[in-house]
Amino acid sequence: MLRCIAIDDEELALELLEDNIRKIPYLQLVATCSNPMEAIRVMQDEEIDLV
Repeated sequence: MLRCIAIDDEELALELLEDNIRKIPYLQLVATCSNPMEAIRVMQDEEIDLV
């Protein structure tokens, strides 16, 4: 299973990414982020395979 995060500054786009990621059985959505700085903090704390 690939651990991933989704990053987008548009809320609707982020929701669509989240919905699509959840449909793929080999992806595990670890977090959603609205900006790169938030994503960096997540990646420092979590092991992420896919952004």
